Amino acid sequence: MLKLTLRTLLLNCRNKEIEGALGRIDNAIVYSGLDDVFEIAAKYAAALGVAHGFTDANKRTGLAVALEYLSLNDYELEDDDDRLADTMVALIIGELTEVDFSDILYGQWQSQQP
Repeated sequence: MLKLTLRTLLLNCRNKEIEGALGRIDNAIVYSGLDDVFEIAAKYAAALGVAHGFTDANKRTGLAVALEYLSLNDYELEDDDDRLADTMVALIIGELTEVDFSDILYGQWQSQQP
Protein backbone atom coordinates (compact mmCIF):
# COMPACT_ATOMS: atom_id res chain seq x y z
CA MET A 1 0.00 0.00 0.00
CA LEU A 2 2.78 2.44 0.87
CA LYS A 3 4.53 1.81 -2.47
CA LEU A 4 1.30 2.50 -4.32
CA THR A 5 0.79 5.73 -2.39
CA LEU A 6 4.33 6.94 -3.07
CA ARG A 7 4.08 5.93 -6.72
CA THR A 8 0.80 7.81 -7.09
CA LEU A 9 2.27 10.86 -5.39
CA LEU A 10 5.31 10.88 -7.65
CA LEU A 11 3.24 10.37 -10.79
CA ASN A 12 0.96 13.26 -9.86
CA CYS A 13 3.76 15.63 -8.90
CA ARG A 14 4.63 18.49 -11.20
CA ASN A 15 8.24 18.87 -10.19
CA LYS A 16 8.80 22.47 -11.29
CA GLU A 17 5.91 23.74 -9.18
CA ILE A 18 7.13 21.86 -6.10
CA GLU A 19 10.72 22.98 -6.66
CA GLY A 20 9.51 26.58 -6.97
CA ALA A 21 7.49 26.35 -3.76
CA LEU A 22 10.40 24.87 -1.83
CA GLY A 23 12.72 27.47 -3.33
CA ARG A 24 10.52 30.28 -1.97
CA ILE A 25 10.88 28.80 1.50
CA ASP A 26 14.65 28.41 1.19
CA ASN A 27 14.96 31.99 -0.07
CA ALA A 28 12.94 33.34 2.85
CA ILE A 29 15.16 31.49 5.30
CA VAL A 30 18.45 32.49 3.67
CA TYR A 31 17.75 36.01 2.41
CA SER A 32 15.01 37.27 4.74
CA GLY A 33 16.35 35.67 7.89
CA LEU A 34 13.19 33.65 8.50
CA ASP A 35 13.99 31.55 11.57
CA ASP A 36 10.73 31.09 13.51
CA VAL A 37 9.68 27.45 13.28
CA PHE A 38 5.96 28.32 13.16
CA GLU A 39 6.46 30.93 10.44
CA ILE A 40 8.50 28.45 8.40
CA ALA A 41 5.72 25.87 8.83
CA ALA A 42 3.19 28.47 7.66
CA LYS A 43 5.35 29.23 4.64
CA TYR A 44 5.45 25.51 3.77
CA ALA A 45 1.66 25.37 4.05
CA ALA A 46 1.12 28.44 1.88
CA ALA A 47 3.78 27.71 -0.73
CA LEU A 48 2.72 24.11 -1.30
CA GLY A 49 -0.98 24.92 -1.00
CA VAL A 50 -0.90 27.36 -3.91
CA ALA A 51 1.82 25.75 -6.02
CA HIS A 52 -0.53 23.32 -7.81
CA GLY A 53 2.28 20.80 -7.78
CA PHE A 54 -0.19 17.94 -7.44
CA THR A 55 -3.34 17.21 -9.41
CA ASP A 56 -5.33 17.03 -6.15
CA ALA A 57 -4.92 17.70 -2.43
CA ASN A 58 -2.55 20.67 -2.63
CA LYS A 59 -3.98 22.27 0.52
CA ARG A 60 -3.97 18.98 2.43
CA THR A 61 -0.40 18.33 1.34
CA GLY A 62 0.68 21.83 2.38
CA LEU A 63 -0.93 21.40 5.79
CA ALA A 64 0.52 17.90 6.23
CA VAL A 65 4.02 19.13 5.39
CA ALA A 66 3.66 22.08 7.77
CA LEU A 67 2.56 19.80 10.59
CA GLU A 68 5.35 17.33 9.85
CA TYR A 69 7.90 20.17 9.84
CA LEU A 70 6.67 21.22 13.27
CA SER A 71 6.78 17.63 14.47
CA LEU A 72 10.37 17.23 13.26
CA ASN A 73 11.19 20.29 15.35
CA ASP A 74 9.50 18.80 18.45
CA TYR A 75 6.24 20.76 18.19
CA GLU A 76 3.41 18.22 17.96
CA LEU A 77 -0.07 19.48 17.08
CA GLU A 78 -2.66 16.86 17.89
CA ASP A 79 -6.10 18.47 18.14
CA ASP A 80 -8.58 20.32 15.93
CA ASP A 81 -7.85 18.89 12.49
CA ASP A 82 -11.11 20.38 11.18
CA ARG A 83 -10.18 23.82 12.48
CA LEU A 84 -6.75 23.59 10.86
CA ALA A 85 -8.28 22.47 7.56
CA ASP A 86 -10.64 25.47 7.60
CA THR A 87 -7.76 27.75 8.54
CA MET A 88 -5.68 26.34 5.70
CA VAL A 89 -8.42 27.21 3.22
CA ALA A 90 -8.54 30.75 4.63
CA LEU A 91 -4.76 31.01 4.18
CA ILE A 92 -4.88 29.86 0.57
CA ILE A 93 -7.74 32.16 -0.45
CA GLY A 94 -6.05 35.14 1.19
CA GLU A 95 -8.27 35.66 4.21
CA LEU A 96 -5.25 34.98 6.45
CA THR A 97 -1.61 35.94 6.06
CA GLU A 98 1.22 33.50 6.68
CA VAL A 99 1.91 35.31 9.96
CA ASP A 100 -1.75 34.89 10.99
CA PHE A 101 -1.53 31.19 10.16
CA SER A 102 1.72 30.78 12.10
CA ASP A 103 0.10 32.49 15.10
CA ILE A 104 -2.78 30.02 14.92
CA LEU A 105 -0.37 27.08 14.75
CA TYR A 106 1.57 28.43 17.71
CA GLY A 107 -1.62 29.09 19.67
CA GLN A 108 -2.84 25.56 19.07
CA TRP A 109 0.50 24.10 20.15
CA GLN A 110 0.58 26.34 23.22
CA SER A 111 -2.96 25.33 24.22
CA GLN A 112 -1.86 21.67 24.28
CA GLN A 113 0.94 22.31 26.75
CA PRO A 114 0.40 21.24 30.38
